[in-house]
Amino acid sequence: MIDINPGILFVQILTFLIAMAILWKIAWGPLNNMISQRQDKIKKDLDYAEQAKQAVENLQKEYTAKLEEIQAKASEIIAEAKNESQKVKEEILRSAHQEAEELRKKAQLQLADERSKVIKALRFEITGLSFDIAEKILQQSVDKKMHDNLLKEMLEQLDVRPGNTKQKLQ
Repeated sequence: MIDINPGILFVQILTFLIAMAILWKIAWGPLNNMISQRQDKIKKDLDYAEQAKQAVENLQKEYTAKLEEIQAKASEIIAEAKNESQKVKEEILRSAHQEAEELRKKAQLQLADERSKVIKALRFEITGLSFDIAEKILQQSVDKKMHDNLLKEMLEQLDVRPGNTKQKLQ
């Protein structure tokens, strides 16, 4: 069996208690301070990480809000550009139609003018031919003054106005 010697047991317990007291005084306080400091540092780091997380979330919210604002502005600018391009398109079409109408009117006036010139030339030619025919028929010569008077008279009788295609020759 195991014999327990009370003297040795007492000395061992006393040595253990003295060693514990020495450790308590020398090592336990600094160790406890070091653990406390480590806990404080970890707590500060966790607080800093939480603040950083909040800052990132705030920045992300600001970024999202700014991005939405930029997208809204871009959409507005695009809509404005579409409206402006539609106005420019309409103005160009209106201008083109107006120019086409002016060209059509100008062409009509030119055609009417040319028609009038052709009719006058034809009148003159017909009158000359008429005089030549009449001269040959009558077998007589018409003097220059009489020729001019007859020419004027004939032109007045053949007075053709633009748009009046039917003429009566007398």
